[in-house]
Amino acid sequence: MISRTPGNRACAEGATVKNVALNSTTSTKILDASECRQFVSITNLNNAVGAYIKLQAADLDDDKKGIYLVGINTWEMDTTKVYTGEISAIAATDSPTFSITEY
Repeated sequence: MISRTPGNRACAEGATVKNVALNSTTSTKILDASECRQFVSITNLNNAVGAYIKLQAADLDDDKKGIYLVGINTWEMDTTKVYTGEISAIAATDSPTFSITEY
């Protein structure tokens, strides 16, 4: 079903929820670019390992920078200033998992 039309673009209805495993050596793409994006919520499911959310393509760099999300915490994108580009992440250490909701 198609119902939302931001900027006259047809967008799928409903939310997408997925888990993504990260590592500490390379950036991982966690969301594709989407002009239909209206909301993003990212939860770090690991209670001991933090990770960096990066508002950029994963192949741009493997630097540990960005929005730092400590374990068992959630970051939500401001719905008045939605970033529509690719979103990537890299773990500070180890290999935590992010739970991601997007619509």
